[in-house]
Amino acid sequence: MAYSEFVNPQWVALLDLLGMNAEYTRCVGTELFTSDGRRLLDFLSGYCVHNTGHNHPRIIQALKDEYQIIFWVPGVCW
Repeated sequence: MAYSEFVNPQWVALLDLLGMNAEYTRCVGTELFTSDGRRLLDFLSGYCVHNTGHNHPRIIQALKDEYQIIFWVPGVCW
């Protein structure tokens, strides 16, 4: 299934117009890397990415630390 089947058609048209409707292999900071080797500056980033960039190491570590606290389940005896 194509990505365009699941999002607003006008959004897909905008991404096409900007040359950003691509397969992204990774995102770091404000940069997006495509499967065809292009490096793009992300002007259309989503919520929670505007001020920190993609995959900020401190945020990733904080999420991992919190995950360890929230999802700790004690042993269960039957």
